[in-house]
Amino acid sequence: MKPSLPIRAAAVLLALLGVAIAPADGNRKNITETLAACAAFTPDGTSVAATIDGMNVSLEITDPGGRVSQLTLPLRYPTTKERIATSSTRALLYRCNVTVNRAGDLASIGIAGVPPWGRLQVAVADLTTLKWAGDWRVDRDDGFSSPALAGFLKGTSTLVVPGEPAANGNNGTSWGVLAVSLIDLNGKQLAPVHTLRYAEDGHVFHRFADASNNRLWVFCCEPISATMAHQPLCPIASLNLTGDQPLASELVPSMQGKKRTDFWFYPDTAAFPQPNMILFGDGTAVWRVNMQTQAIDRFALPHPLLPQFAQLYGAAAMSPDGRIVAVPLVRSRLAFPFLVDNYVEQGTDIAVVQVDPFRLVGILPHEQNPHASPFTVDHRQGRTIVLVYRKKRWERHELKDPPNA
Repeated sequence: MKPSLPIRAAAVLLALLGVAIAPADGNRKNITETLAACAAFTPDGTSVAATIDGMNVSLEITDPGGRVSQLTLPLRYPTTKERIATSSTRALLYRCNVTVNRAGDLASIGIAGVPPWGRLQVAVADLTTLKWAGDWRVDRDDGFSSPALAGFLKGTSTLVVPGEPAANGNNGTSWGVLAVSLIDLNGKQLAPVHTLRYAEDGHVFHRFADASNNRLWVFCCEPISATMAHQPLCPIASLNLTGDQPLASELVPSMQGKKRTDFWFYPDTAAFPQPNMILFGDGTAVWRVNMQTQAIDRFALPHPLLPQFAQLYGAAAMSPDGRIVAVPLVRSRLAFPFLVDNYVEQGTDIAVVQVDPFRLVGILPHEQNPHASPFTVDHRQGRTIVLVYRKKRWERHELKDPPNA
C-alpha cells in the first residue's frame, strides 16, 4: 500500500469520492455483475478465488485434486443496481485482495468498499473446515483514514491492517505516518495501534507493507518538476512493520559510472520473495534488491515500439515458493494528433518472470480486455499456473519453466 497515486488513478479516486451509497434492500436484489475479483494460492496448490457482485463476496476454493468448494458472505458495504448503472468506473466500485497464512489453512479477504474512501471489510475462511472463521470491518472509527489488509503476520493467524491514521477531528489524513493494527480472527485488536513515521510531515513516499515478513518498504523520494534524467535518486528503506524496536536498513543507489535513467523512479508494483528482498517494477523493468547483500539486479521486459507504450502498474503476484512473480504490464498507444500525454490504454498483459536468476517465463496477452484482469500465480514441478479472471470466470493458464532454469 502507498499514499500516492498516479494521475489517472487519482482522477478515478476523486470521481469515486463523490458517489454515495444507497442501502435500500430492494435496489440490491439480483445484482449479478462482478465488480471486483482477487485470488491467491496456498503452499499445497489450492486456489482461493473471490468475486464481489455488489451484494456478496463469493469464495471458490479448488484443491490440488480439482475438488471445488464455495462459500458466500454478505457485504458490509453493499451497492445498488442504480449506482452500477450510472457509475463511469463500475469496475472499480470495489477492490479486494486475498492472502493466505504460511500453514495454508486460513485465507483472508480484504474488501475496500468505495465510496466513501476509508472503509474495509475483512473476511477469513477456514480452508480445513470450509467455513467462515471471521468477518469484521475497519474504518475511521478505528482511527484509520485509509485501512488496507496486508495479510497474516509471519507464521501466525494474526492479521495486519496498516493505513494512514485519521487526523483533524477524524476528517483528515496524517501523511508520512503509518498506523498498524494487529487483529485476531474475531476482529479483536490485540495490542495498541503501532505508529511508524516513515517521512517528514507533509511528505508522501511510496511504500509497500509485507506482513508475511513483518517488513515495511519505503521508497524515500518524491517527484519534482523536472525531466526524468533530473529526478532525485530514490533510496530504499526497510524496517519492521510491527514491534517496539524497528530493524531498519537502507540502500542508496550509487551513481558511479551510471546515469539517473539507469535507476528506478517511483515503482507502482512490488512483491517480496524473502524477508530481506524486494521485487518491484518501474517502466518495463523488474528490479530485485537484496538489502542484506546490497545487490541490485535489473531485468528488462520486452516493450513495444512507438507509438506503442507499456508500463508496469498494479498489484503483483508471487508464487508460494517465491520463485515466480507475475506483474501487470499496461499497454497504451499515443493517439492522434500524437500530442504528449494523449494516451489510449489498450489493455493489460500479465508478464510472468522467474525471480532468480531472472528469466521471462511468458506473457499472457490482454485479449482485447480494456480493464486489468485480476490474477495470481503458482509454481511447482517445473510449471507455472496463472489464475486470471476473464469473461466472468476464472481461467487457468499453464506455462513451462524456461530452459536451463
